[in-house]
Amino acid sequence: MGYAAGSNTLIEYVARQGLLHFFPWRLFKAGDAGRLLDVASDGVFALAVGSDSTALPFPAAEHRVYRRHAKEPWQQVDTGLTTGALEAAVWGNGLFVLGGGNGDLTDPFNISQPLLMRFDSVHVGADPMGDFRLPCWGEVEGFDIDDVRVRVHALAWNGSVFCAAASDKVYRSVNDGLNWSLHAVPAGMLPRAILARGARFILFGEAGRIATSDDDGQTWIERVSPVAVALHGASQNGAVVVAVGEATGAGAAIVSSVDNGVTWVQCANPENLALRGVAALSSSRFLAAGDYFSPDRAYALLGSPQADQWTRITIPFDLRAEQVRLLGKSVFVPGGSDDPFGAPHRIAWHDNFR
Repeated sequence: MGYAAGSNTLIEYVARQGLLHFFPWRLFKAGDAGRLLDVASDGVFALAVGSDSTALPFPAAEHRVYRRHAKEPWQQVDTGLTTGALEAAVWGNGLFVLGGGNGDLTDPFNISQPLLMRFDSVHVGADPMGDFRLPCWGEVEGFDIDDVRVRVHALAWNGSVFCAAASDKVYRSVNDGLNWSLHAVPAGMLPRAILARGARFILFGEAGRIATSDDDGQTWIERVSPVAVALHGASQNGAVVVAVGEATGAGAAIVSSVDNGVTWVQCANPENLALRGVAALSSSRFLAAGDYFSPDRAYALLGSPQADQWTRITIPFDLRAEQVRLLGKSVFVPGGSDDPFGAPHRIAWHDNFR
């Protein structure tokens, strides 16, 4: 069925709302080496994206896309392209938009550019893929020599505008990803994650930097951050926003805002291990994941960052989590392994987490 042997029987007991619940996680391992970095869903199909390289920043990598319909096995998707690593995925207005980089970032003589792809969600289940568009980077407005060695790290859609967080800038599309315009971020900011709620976008980056935009990503205002380490993932429920990142020496960075990203406080973390992603289950309960508890156990925390209360969840898979996504009732944790011999793409998921 496409699942790893023995992976369907995991049961985790987690104290939640005063009761113990069963958490039957599952694991999919692809046939070739690499990492999966993000997942998006249109409510019917889930798409996981990544690269065939286990090393960042994916030198000369080929991207990988896998799809899953309902409770069927994961299947690899042929996009018709052979190069370019994918790091981000988002669904909006009937379309999946994927982002990454095209080229070898380790070669100073190789011109690489942001990679943006889109295809029609309605046809995602077709064979072949359906309305799968060629890379949009050739159509992005404003590309010049300054855009070499740039890749898209995260994507968001606010109901009318797609916004892509790139290496040191933001790209924005108002026509469903067909064309993209370049927009500056606060000087020196290196974006790594982005959220959208209404007209407001919230951007997170290296050195703990945070910025907000109230004009659909055209201009940005930097906010005061309580941490100085990279923030890799973020999630939002109403006006409550939580972002997670690298270890600070006193616990991995967890920051939260209760005013839609204007002011921020640092939250406690019981473990000094890096976090790569977080998903909002409600305005007071979040699931975060990242580094290993041990060489073969994924690292996850469930709890309330505002109350500094967390419960450790040990997912017993060799999985270094790269992101956490709550899509409907399903939780997806894409990632990879540090196996030096080339571990396969991996994604853990739970189909009824709530």
